[in-house]
Amino acid sequence: MVLNKLNSNISILGCGWLGEPLAFFLKEKGFAVKGTTTSFDKLHRLQKEGIETFLLNLDSLEESILPFLNADILIVNIPSKNIDGFQKLISYIEKSTIKKVLLVSSTSVYIDNNG
Repeated sequence: MVLNKLNSNISILGCGWLGEPLAFFLKEKGFAVKGTTTSFDKLHRLQKEGIETFLLNLDSLEESILPFLNADILIVNIPSKNIDGFQKLISYIEKSTIKKVLLVSSTSVYIDNNG
């Protein structure tokens, strides 16, 4: 994916061990970055660094996600296997301005099995 001024608004769903440094990198490169977290502590840390931050959980998505999805690109960076949550997320993406979606996951694509 080539990033340019046409794709200047990026939302990162999941600012964990990979998403947080990615958000900082993209912000440093001049992109407008939004990010999500499930932690109040991280919420304040991301905001302090200039990331527009949302407290969201895939298990309980609501219409309040729509301002987060007001972006050109969505990077989904969460290890969830919540099929219902992803289906709800897709329905919100379809109502949004998102043009491209990138799923970053090594666990979400596998069945829920300990084998």
